[in-house]
Amino acid sequence: MEYGLTKDAQRALAVIYQTYMKRLNAGMKKPGAIFFDSYPGGEEDGRTGRILRELSAAKYLSADPLGSFSLTDKGIAFMERL
Repeated sequence: MEYGLTKDAQRALAVIYQTYMKRLNAGMKKPGAIFFDSYPGGEEDGRTGRILRELSAAKYLSADPLGSFSLTDKGIAFMERL
């Protein structure tokens, strides 16, 4: 059973996935392409942290305490099925 995501989280995951794909298409290797220092969708606000926590709880992202995160294989597979 898939984890139910809010529409905000679905949109954020789409932005993250699109950035990941652009990086791959530019020749970056997967280990670098899945890593993010910050949310690529523009300025972060209070909602962004909540959304990233939601995606992390769903195991679509793997976050570290410093605010960076990696797109997981589960997150990639979710986006590939859309």
